[in-house]
Amino acid sequence: LTWKHATTNGYWKLGSKYQIDDKNDRFEDDEFISYSADRVSLFTSRYWRYQQWDFTLSGQYRLSEYHDKNTYGGESDTLREDDRLSLFANLTYHVNDNLSLHTEIDISNNSSTHEENEYDQNTLSLGATWQFN
Repeated sequence: LTWKHATTNGYWKLGSKYQIDDKNDRFEDDEFISYSADRVSLFTSRYWRYQQWDFTLSGQYRLSEYHDKNTYGGESDTLREDDRLSLFANLTYHVNDNLSLHTEIDISNNSSTHEENEYDQNTLSLGATWQFN
């Protein structure tokens, strides 16, 4: 479900998503790892356009509840639940009709009931795009 509202120089976007993941869980000897989860996401973003510049700022919160308990050494663990918060910024400069230069920053924090699945991830990307006409 997504709502989009146009402004004079861009738009606002607000939405949510429900996802049922049924992935290949891992079975090895007396170990079981669940990768299958139900996920709920809430997100918002703002896009601006000014002359040759595009700027996007986004945020997302995602809750993941895993279907099965993990098992290590034959012993069952607690059900895994993750909370992830992500912030994203993108800046693009359109040099001409064919060439664009862009940079992206992505910052994520994942909290989990399983300590080994907690992480912070920061990514910076630089790039160029050539559009063939």
